[in-house]
Amino acid sequence: GQLLRRTPISMVARVAPESGPGPQFACTPSGRKIEFHIRGRSADDDPMLILVMGMGYLKIASLKFDMDIALEVAYDGKWTKEKSRALPFKIVCMMRAGYGNSTINKSARDWTYADFVEDIAAVADAAGGAQAPFAILANSSGGPCALAAAAKLPERVTALCIFSGDASYDPQVMPKGRKAGEAPTKDEAGNERISYIDTFGCMRRGGSCGLCCCAGPCCCCCPYGIKVDLNVETKPWDFAYEDIKCAVWLFAGSRETDVDPNATRYVGSRIPQAKVQMIESKTHPVPLKPDLFDKTMAELREAAVLPPRTQAAPCQSEM
Repeated sequence: GQLLRRTPISMVARVAPESGPGPQFACTPSGRKIEFHIRGRSADDDPMLILVMGMGYLKIASLKFDMDIALEVAYDGKWTKEKSRALPFKIVCMMRAGYGNSTINKSARDWTYADFVEDIAAVADAAGGAQAPFAILANSSGGPCALAAAAKLPERVTALCIFSGDASYDPQVMPKGRKAGEAPTKDEAGNERISYIDTFGCMRRGGSCGLCCCAGPCCCCCPYGIKVDLNVETKPWDFAYEDIKCAVWLFAGSRETDVDPNATRYVGSRIPQAKVQMIESKTHPVPLKPDLFDKTMAELREAAVLPPRTQAAPCQSEM
């Protein structure tokens, strides 16, 4: 039968009444139900912005009862609900498969980025209408999910903004470095070589998430989605950088250790139109000072504006 997993009940996201409407659910073609919440100004002419969070922050979102944590951690200052409501987007906060109330119907070993893209597309359809265009703001492990969506849905994804995103840790293709943030080298032809390290490598080998077990024996209390992330990030990517045609902003902290900042530099080197900016910070994911955050959101909105589509109703939850 189908493997249908959810986060343990103690970890399920419960949104406080003042935070906005309760959860809605998108149904994927393969049978998963993906939880999402609507935030932002959500005016009729506001473009859709889907938040795709990393694995640690998805866990925190469940514990803090706060669905716009992806925005909060991207802002170097005090984040308030008023700031979220004022952003000129229809913000769609999704819980990836295996987190919150989102279900997962295959094992972590069988998961691919195509599955993440299916989930993102289903959420966009439910929140904005069939084939509705959307931009993505992502961080950490959510970064490759956003890249995959842009590559596989070029007619729908209008822009990407990624904070401290991961790169591929497939040992066959990864330009493995010796330490985080090491300077680029030159090959014999004079081409720049950017290397990076897999900072979660020991946790992948041990089979635990390391977020609460300190890389020891897994207590099985973490969301199952963490195991998915740890597995999929070392597989060959089922998409190509060359297929990403939309506007791309990439940020990372120059002194980060949770994810090697060179992962961001490497991804940026593979996407010609990407705007890469290193911030003097060791915080993961890297936050932006208010002026830079506001400027980036204004540019992101400009890139994301496309003609509106007819809205479709989300599926009904049985939970």
